[in-house]
Formats: sequence, structure tokens, C-alpha cells
Amino acid sequence: MSAVDQFIALAKGEVGYLEKATNSNLYDKTANAGSNNYNKYAYELASTDIFNGNKNGYAWCTSFYCWLWYHLWGAEKTKKALYIPSKSLAADCDFAVQYYKAKGKFGSTPQLGAQIFFKSSDGSYYSHTGAVVGYDANYVYTVEGNTSGASGVVANGGGVAAKSYARNYSRIGGYGYPDWSVVEGTTTTTTTTTTTTTVTDKIFDKARTYKNGQTSEPVYAESVLKTKTGSLNAYEECECLAIVNGKYLVKYIVDGSTAYKTGFVAYSGGVS
Repeated sequence: MSAVDQFIALAKGEVGYLEKATNSNLYDKTANAGSNNYNKYAYELASTDIFNGNKNGYAWCTSFYCWLWYHLWGAEKTKKALYIPSKSLAADCDFAVQYYKAKGKFGSTPQLGAQIFFKSSDGSYYSHTGAVVGYDANYVYTVEGNTSGASGVVANGGGVAAKSYARNYSRIGGYGYPDWSVVEGTTTTTTTTTTTTTVTDKIFDKARTYKNGQTSEPVYAESVLKTKTGSLNAYEECECLAIVNGKYLVKYIVDGSTAYKTGFVAYSGGVS
């Protein structure tokens, strides 16, 4: 799977996440929902030097886009691919646009994985951003953080949503084009360390059924299996959305609740 396909798969897997009322339950998609801008994306980025400080509790549309990169490829490659310095001001849309423009990487044509920027209602500044996950002759399709599913630009909507806009929509201010060469070819195919099977990364058009084995399986926030966020019970069945970096992106129900979470597991299980 190409780097941009991995990126899009991850973005789509985050749809439905809701920001939190307090700095707790950050890794549960819907629990502790509120309007105080606490979220796992800014929380994780706070441990890096991507931004010039902790942005958890602030507007987080740019945090979401940058987190997609960080989650897959780490802080250094994120900064290089998005043309931002250490301790950058890129949490602000206006500054993020400036970084792209300084490298001649800002334009008016959508590209897969590009960072779409929207203007404020009066057109005086860039007020919102998201990830381009598709486009055709008439529409551009996005996944955005800190928005809602309502039509038009919603710059502080409190969740991750999939949206679409006419390509000539007046509030589209332009697109930033990341340097995919920084990550392309580095994680397209991965061989598991526990078997001799080669696992080819892929996005499933329709979620597959994942069947866990006879022991509990840890679930991690990122495909490098660094931050544990939950676990699957022995023989538990759930949805598999994609294979990224040779790891399985699953959507499962949290024990004792009706809430869903997503994360990565190493064990291949049985995917059907």
C-alpha cells in the first residue's frame, strides 16, 4: 500500500471521534464527549516538538491533520514532509499555509492526502483545515477534525467527520501539498516477525471480520505499536478496516459499554 493510501485509511478510521469535556477518556471515540477541545491528537503531539507548545484544549483541526502523519511516521518525518520547523506555529491555519507557500507547495487543485484549507466567512484568514481523501471532476472529499457532519465549513464542530464540497466552493482557500517522498516506499510492505508470511498493506472497501486468537491481544494507538490503548479478548470478533505497516487496524467494542474504539494489533487473527 502506498504512503498516501495508508494515510487515507487512518483518516477514515478516525471518523466518529468526539472531543472530550475533560482530559480523560481520550482514547474512547465517544465517551466523555464535550466542547472543551480535549482530544487524543493534540495530547500525543504535545510530547513532540511539532508545535510550539501543548495544544490540547485548543481548536484542533490542524492537530488532527498533523497527527495522521505523526501516528504513521513519527515527528521528524512529519516536520520534513509538511515543511515545518521544530516548535512550529503550524497549529494555526494561517501559519501552516505560510509554511507550504514558502516551499512553493500551495495551490488550487486537490490531490490525495493534501491538506485542504478553508477561508473564514469574510475571507480574511484561513479558519479550518482537513485531509483530502478523494476527489472527482465536481467534488472534493475530506476527513476533518474539530468539525461536524453538517454541510459547509464547520470550524469548531467537536468531532472527526467525513465531508464533501463542490470543487468551486467559495470558502476553499487552497491546498497544501506534502512531500510524500519523505515516507513513500518506507512502509509499503511489511513481513511479520512472528511468521514467515508477508503481509501486504491494503484498505478494505468494506470492513472485514477480524477473529482474535486464544489469548488477549493488546491494541495500540499507532501502527508502530507504541501506546497501548486497549485489548481484545480471547476469540473476540470485531471489524478490520485496513492493514497498515503490516498491522491490523481494528474497530471493536469497549468491554462493558456500547462505545467503539479503533487501534492497531500485531496478530493477524483470521480476517474474512
